Amino acid sequence: MKLLKSLFKAKPSIEHNVFGRLILENGKKGPYWIHESYSCDDPTITIDVLSSEPPSEAQVDFYKEIVSDLDQAFDLVRGKLVPEYESVLNAKFPDSWREVLVFAGIGIPCDGKRSSDWDITFELVKDNYGYLFNCYFESGNLIHVGIDT
Repeated sequence: MKLLKSLFKAKPSIEHNVFGRLILENGKKGPYWIHESYSCDDPTITIDVLSSEPPSEAQVDFYKEIVSDLDQAFDLVRGKLVPEYESVLNAKFPDSWREVLVFAGIGIPCDGKRSSDWDITFELVKDNYGYLFNCYFESGNLIHVGIDT
């Protein structure tokens, strides 16, 4: 009976003025808030936290800084993402990333600093492939671009 109760127990959630509806999850690295994407123009957002505290001002500022200039954000990953794109799709990457990709998500670090571990995702919208280019930063440096479907 205890198992059934735990399966149906509602997860903590909050309504945030910047991120919208957030649900608290527990991952391998600890708790995080998640805003699920339900449309193409609504990115998935994860926000690392220490416990169940709401996102900090530093995390809000981090998010706003990244999304305020997505061209600059893309430039941070261009060097590793473009070769992956060209290899997987066997096609030249266009002059403008916006011709084939959309901003799809971001993982915000606990301290809200770009010098920490974080990630950003771009979704391929060309030809309905649905590939997600997940770009991972460690200590603020881009270390890997992975592709999911």
